[in-house]
Amino acid sequence: MAVLFCALLFVFPSEVVLAGPLRSNGSPIRLLGFAALLLLLLGLLRARPPEHGHRRVDPVLVVLVLYAAQSLFSYGVSTGRNLTTTDAATSLRYFLVLLAGCAIAMLIAVSVPDLAAVRRLLGWLLAGSALNAAVGLAQATGADFVWAEVIRLPGLAFTSNPGVLRDRLDFVRVLGTTSHPIEFAVCLAVTLPLAIHMAVFAGTRVRRVSSMAVAALIAMATPFALSRSGLLCIAVGMLVYLCLATRAQRWAVAVGLVLAPAVAVLLVPRVVDAFVVLFRGVSVTSTDDDSIAGRLDDYADVMEVFDRSPLLGETLTSADGYLDNQWLGFLVSGGLVAVVGFAALLVVPAVLNGLAARARPRSPERSSLAGALSGGLAASGVAAYTFDTLAFQQSAMLVFVLVGMSSVVVRSTWWPEVPGSPTSLPPLVSPYESARR
Repeated sequence: MAVLFCALLFVFPSEVVLAGPLRSNGSPIRLLGFAALLLLLLGLLRARPPEHGHRRVDPVLVVLVLYAAQSLFSYGVSTGRNLTTTDAATSLRYFLVLLAGCAIAMLIAVSVPDLAAVRRLLGWLLAGSALNAAVGLAQATGADFVWAEVIRLPGLAFTSNPGVLRDRLDFVRVLGTTSHPIEFAVCLAVTLPLAIHMAVFAGTRVRRVSSMAVAALIAMATPFALSRSGLLCIAVGMLVYLCLATRAQRWAVAVGLVLAPAVAVLLVPRVVDAFVVLFRGVSVTSTDDDSIAGRLDDYADVMEVFDRSPLLGETLTSADGYLDNQWLGFLVSGGLVAVVGFAALLVVPAVLNGLAARARPRSPERSSLAGALSGGLAASGVAAYTFDTLAFQQSAMLVFVLVGMSSVVVRSTWWPEVPGSPTSLPPLVSPYESARR
């Protein structure tokens, strides 16, 4: 189930659903999340207490359970408000997305036994990211098509209008296999550290070379979204990753980061000029950039809601209800309770990854994976400040995949296998890996 989820995550945009009455809940990705929830409940019913020894408490699982409970609480509070039909449907949709995401993260946490199994998940996830980047590059070179229309096979339908290719500064803002250019850029930025990790630690030479090619493909495709968020997320994600990566990886990535701008200036100078214009709009005046001005205008409306109900939030009545900032969205819909919950979902696994990377005995693979996951979570947190991350299926579910994999890193660090114990976890290293070492 976890492998299937990672393999299909970047194949189906959120607007592509099964034809029928389920509408947005008929998304194949969300249905897999609901199936994961069912498997978890069945497993809980069949669980038996250990015959001896103590139960091991996975802190990442605890965070996921608490976050699911907080999401349910915030949704329950929202149902008591005087919401319009559209606002009520949006509130329910958010809760179901978060519930499905928590379920898939928990499934990964309890079913993926070791780092070798994580490599398998990452392989499929990177294959989808490569598809996303390749479609984006095709759109950038003049291919006038939208992936959602390509993937709408018999039996599938659109629950909303698919994303369209729009111009910005005389360039086409590509979508790839996502629903929005920002989502495209953010998803690629989050998976870039994972691709670099796999380029070193994949199980075979072919997979390592393939991962290196995926990393190069991601780096080439991201700028064509013409998204400041994408470049900012790459910078934050790679900075966090370098703090935890091995010394050889740091040098390799540092050289790549130095060479990348020079190569971009030589190959696509007009794209570089476009980003100079975009970032100059931030540093000089924000009122000339509609995307920045709109985000700044939201703060006054949100502060009115915060003053009335800081803990639990309220209904946003002074604007159109649309906030291009996930943190502000949580502050309005769930107050500080929802903001703290989402922050804990990102920060706690990232901190645990950092501790695992420094734990002894040191493991280069574990340190690199911990850094890649922490970098992706940090990039997701930054992206949530620049657009409503969880309103887009692929960027939302990617966060939960990273959280679930963080649980495996925690187990591989502090829960060594005890031979012959019925309460021990599955082997942290496959027999093949053990023999090779």
